[in-house]
Amino acid sequence: MSIESASDWAGLREVGHIAHLTLEALARDVRPGVTTGDLDRVAAAVFSRHAAQSAPARVYGFPGTVLISVQR
Repeated sequence: MSIESASDWAGLREVGHIAHLTLEALARDVRPGVTTGDLDRVAAAVFSRHAAQSAPARVYGFPGTVLISVQR
């Protein structure tokens, strides 16, 4: 995204803040036994509180809110 105005910058800062809050919430709730679906619901709740939309869901029709991969 190109920043062409002060409102563009403010919007990007808000998006960054919501992403930060989402990552914090996910980090708090991640633990053995929690499913990716559980974590997706945590992210969806943060998005909902901030009237945010999931880019993967909106642009690509992804069925969840956030993309989560499991590493072992």
